[in-house]
Amino acid sequence: MKSVIGFILIIAGIYLGYRGFQIVQNSGSSLEIGNVEIGAKDAKKEQNGYVWVGAGVASLLLGAVILAKRK
Repeated sequence: MKSVIGFILIIAGIYLGYRGFQIVQNSGSSLEIGNVEIGAKDAKKEQNGYVWVGAGVASLLLGAVILAKRK
């Protein structure tokens, strides 16, 4: 049973990390007019993405610990 929970946590960690990475990547946009580029970032959205990535890393680590302790 513990191994199933460990695998679920690892899968959830991968998903959370991927989702957080996508949020961070899409948090800004830019507009190029001639040789001038104007950019803007949404700091709140970027911070939210980092929270998702952190949750993903924590989930991955917890899943790995659970799988390592079952032996």
